[in-house]
Parts: sequence; structure tokens; C-alpha cells
Amino acid sequence: MRDWIHQLLDLFFPPKCPFCGKVLDHAGICPACEKTLPWTEEREGVRKLSGGVQCAAPLWYEKQVREGLLRFKFQGASAAAGPMGELVARCAAERFSGAFDVVTWVPVSRRR
Repeated sequence: MRDWIHQLLDLFFPPKCPFCGKVLDHAGICPACEKTLPWTEEREGVRKLSGGVQCAAPLWYEKQVREGLLRFKFQGASAAAGPMGELVARCAAERFSGAFDVVTWVPVSRRR
């Protein structure tokens, strides 16, 4: 029964890439966006903040990342939460090896 409901929902509201909006056959990020996202280098993506807290960020806040985050935050594109969260979790595990205290989408300034 549950599969039937998901298939019906996918028919009316197909999963889309949170960055380019391309309709996908499954929830996630399209391969083209995955390759072209503005990734930070490991050293660039980790910042030491006040109190010795290390903050990791896998992506730069530019191009399709900026547009996707703005759509998610201000235009109600809540379906993007899952794919974006999975992307951040995967990047944090693979690229930063757990050497951080906080993960954020994009690098934050020391002032923030």
C-alpha cells in the first residue's frame, strides 16, 4: 500500500534535483550537478571558530548552490531537504573524516 502511495505522489510531484530542477527518476541530485557543484577543498572547507570549534563546509555559496539554498529556504522547496542533507552528510564523512564539530552548507566568516 505504501509503495502505491509513493508512486502516486511521484506521478504528481516527481523528484527534482534541488540545484537545477531537472526531473529525476529517484530522489537525489542529478549527476551533472554533482560534477559541477563548487566543492571546497578539504583545507578551505574547515574553519576554526571562536572557542576552538571547527566548522566544515563542503560547498561554496555560489551559482547553483546559492540558488538551490534560496529556493529551499524562501520558496518552500522542502523536498530538497533530504537530498541536500544526504549530500552534506556524505561529504562530511568522505572528505572531512570527522575532523570537525559543526557542519554548515557553506563556509561561514569568522564574524558569524
